[in-house]
Amino acid sequence: EGLPLVVLEAMAYGLPIVISSGHSSAQLVDNGNSGFIVPLVASAWANKLNRLISDHKLRKNMGLNSRKKALADFTWAKAAQAHLKLFHSLLNSHPAK
Repeated sequence: EGLPLVVLEAMAYGLPIVISSGHSSAQLVDNGNSGFIVPLVASAWANKLNRLISDHKLRKNMGLNSRKKALADFTWAKAAQAHLKLFHSLLNSHPAK
């Protein structure tokens, strides 16, 4: 799955995202603003998760930023528009004979 829906769903729900740096969805996260991009090191994950658990304000702000990004960038209308653009480019690149 190129872009897992679970990450977008969590963002739309207003949750801060903690994701590994090698994950394809890491591009969705504004590190330190809407969540954390973390290397695959247990201590780094523990550190970021503990920060979110202990800091209500940080957790809330990151969640709000995450939701704003999801609602602004990943709507059905934008997805449909992107598909239409792709279909038109494919049709135009292969003219009918």
